[in-house]
Amino acid sequence: MNAIIVEDTPDALEFLKDLVHEECPEVHLVGEADNLDQAESLIKVLKPDLVFLDIEMWGGRTSFDLLKKLESQGQINFQIIFVTAHSDFNYAIKAMEYSAIDYLTKPVERSKLRDAVEKVLARKKNTDVWMQQLDLLL
Repeated sequence: MNAIIVEDTPDALEFLKDLVHEECPEVHLVGEADNLDQAESLIKVLKPDLVFLDIEMWGGRTSFDLLKKLESQGQINFQIIFVTAHSDFNYAIKAMEYSAIDYLTKPVERSKLRDAVEKVLARKKNTDVWMQQLDLLL
């Protein structure tokens, strides 16, 4: 499964990259972005299966701005795991509006990351089975 990380804090980016490599060997990190414009480009070009997404970014923007733009273009074809330092209830609700797989708070716990990735894999497997059944039916 291909994934990218969108994180504007260098230390948090390195920590998450290391944690994903150690805990989730089935996840292949194919890109990283430290701003929303770069993230948009990466998503459109790399078409990841999964995006680890920080919420508050430099410049007062949030990842919800990016998701709203991608949604209007029909470009949300990936699973989302939010990784944020903010436990704001409103952010969590907004994350669920985008069908986020999980909402992890920093510092990310190994077991919670592993559980979140397992949810992504389970959803992907169920989708693959459903698509195979639909193909057979058609």
